[in-house]
Amino acid sequence: MRQDIDGAALGELIFNNMNMMFIEFVKRDAARIPGLRAAMRRQNRILVAAIAM
Repeated sequence: MRQDIDGAALGELIFNNMNMMFIEFVKRDAARIPGLRAAMRRQNRILVAAIAM
């Protein structure tokens, strides 16, 4: 991870994003775990790529 990244803020960002995704997942009857996991991987992959540069 880049040295100029605030690790605590990054952790909060990841947690908040995943928490919101889970809340939306629970509200939808048609939602499935594989779809939730794929969305989490997709979004976190972008974030990790951005902080690794």
